[in-house]
Amino acid sequence: MNLKKLEILMLIDKHKKITKVAEILDMKQPTVTFHMKTLEKEFGIPLFQNKSRNILLTEAGKALLHYARKMKALEIEANRVVDEYHTLKKGHLTIGASSVPATYLIPKLMGDFKKAYPAISLSLIVKTAPAIHNMLSEHAIDIGVIAYNPIEAMDLEYKKLCEDQLLLVYSPENRLSQIDQVTLNDIEREAFILHSSESTTRSMTDEWAKNVRIHITPMMELGSTEAIKQVLMSGIGVSILSKTAVKQEIHSGDLLYHTLPGHVPERHIYLLYHKERYLSPLMKKFIDHLGDINCGETIL
Repeated sequence: MNLKKLEILMLIDKHKKITKVAEILDMKQPTVTFHMKTLEKEFGIPLFQNKSRNILLTEAGKALLHYARKMKALEIEANRVVDEYHTLKKGHLTIGASSVPATYLIPKLMGDFKKAYPAISLSLIVKTAPAIHNMLSEHAIDIGVIAYNPIEAMDLEYKKLCEDQLLLVYSPENRLSQIDQVTLNDIEREAFILHSSESTTRSMTDEWAKNVRIHITPMMELGSTEAIKQVLMSGIGVSILSKTAVKQEIHSGDLLYHTLPGHVPERHIYLLYHKERYLSPLMKKFIDHLGDINCGETIL
């Protein structure tokens, strides 16, 4: 199968016009039409349909589109790997990370790596942990770094980088700062500043509350760890945050913490990459660089 035909399929899906696809690929319109017809002939089923002066994909075309995108991603990946082989004088790496490592760990590591290898370009995409899994499976990113327990995926390789323990966090003004041994009853009396429902920290918070059989009262739900910390530092409420996210504020004394009583779900920072992804010298070097990650172990 000619990859150019699959590229035409993807462009038709995006632009809906043969004229636009021909312009992008620097082809004549009849050539584009010819490739579309031969692709349909190869599969023996209509892949394109005319509708309101637009060219749309049929249901079969949409099914093929999924694999066309995968094959295009693999083509790009293969070209890049061969291009950078045995050299770190050029190349590009795309890292996908969930919120905590993307905010508190990866940027410094990327900066240090860039200083050591200035010709290398790096990109960081911030998504939820499940989204990072999907992007790796689709070969849309090179490396993933997530804070959670990995979702089982047969096509991905996992490496535990460090523990990222969850802590009960509050300001020095909070009444809990005067209690040496915080109990579940003490915690249940507090108003919580919680992450939004799609957050892995929130799901682990809910899991912990269920494990210890307490009801936590949400005062606010915020989509940003930084926003939660600002509310806490104003003297309002308590929250459950990862030690990586609060390391700086605990060292400065702006926030205090207690370890959570009862059974607490384990949380770690993981490195992920696709099992079928060739580990180029650039990828190997960056993976080694990730070994310098510090999840804030020194605060406890």
